Amino acid sequence: MLKNKIRLLLAKRIYLSFGENCLSDNILERHKLKSFTTPFSHGRSNIEYILQLEKNNYKDFLNLDYLQYEEYDNIK
Repeated sequence: MLKNKIRLLLAKRIYLSFGENCLSDNILERHKLKSFTTPFSHGRSNIEYILQLEKNNYKDFLNLDYLQYEEYDNIK
């Protein structure tokens, strides 16, 4: 953990992944460029959603009024 913090402090570039079902996160990790994981690394989001959440300081990020439970292929 400390090693990662030192590496971030000394890094000239920091690489972040934003959405699209883990693809960008996996590509960065595969090429050993991944700096750290963001709330958007493993979700499906686009830049407009990300900018809106940043603008609103994540006010409704986990608001139960906006979350919906779904089943996939009869799997709960």
